[in-house]
Amino acid sequence: MAENRPSIRLDLATEYIRTQMALWGSYHNHKELMAWGATALFLTGATARSLAKLPRYATFPCFDLMVFLALIVFTEVKAIRFVFWQLCLREEAANEQMACGILAVRWISSPPERFDLELVENEDGQPMLQAVRTELGRLPKRRSGHDPRLARRITISLMAMWGIAALVRVVCAGLASGAFRPSC
Repeated sequence: MAENRPSIRLDLATEYIRTQMALWGSYHNHKELMAWGATALFLTGATARSLAKLPRYATFPCFDLMVFLALIVFTEVKAIRFVFWQLCLREEAANEQMACGILAVRWISSPPERFDLELVENEDGQPMLQAVRTELGRLPKRRSGHDPRLARRITISLMAMWGIAALVRVVCAGLASGAFRPSC
């Protein structure tokens, strides 16, 4: 009975790798949709705020205008942090999926070592195969022709610039209407 144990574990490990590839692929797509959906919503809101006919701020007390501006800045920072977080999780999912794919191909030609089939914990305390952890450590920080960090930088920069432009538009409207008076 003990003689069959390695093959059973190898079969289970192979099934685990296949399942993890599907899971991380689905998670990657989910994080991508969350990030791009939030980005589209943010840019739509910033564009609407920039192009809309703004109310005359002279009718509002200065305190209300400051609260409004603070709310805009707070919301923009939170939205940018959310998108950044989603894109980081997307990159993590892509790495996990890639590590499992590499192992699946490697195990076709040569079975794993017994050590590779041991369960270990990842940084979050979740169990994973030692082989997956090792493969994650081997992945290059930058992949040739594709750097997910570049997409993240461009997206965050675009959101920050567009959010600042919308904020400047609101401030300029406030200045033009006399809402920012020295008496405030």
